[in-house]
Amino acid sequence: MLVALKAGAFSHANAGHWNSYPHYYKAEVAQPTDNPPVSIALVTSKNDVLVQYATAGMIGN
Repeated sequence: MLVALKAGAFSHANAGHWNSYPHYYKAEVAQPTDNPPVSIALVTSKNDVLVQYATAGMIGN
């Protein structure tokens, strides 16, 4: 299992990390019997419009 956890203010760069880490893990590290990887974002502040566009098209939206 992989859990990618970051804390702080939301940024578009963080969204890229939250999206890329699980995809890399799933493709390169995970075994066929593993559960899907999870990314968790704990943000101290955010701009709703930035979140909307930075995460558009990501799984779970």
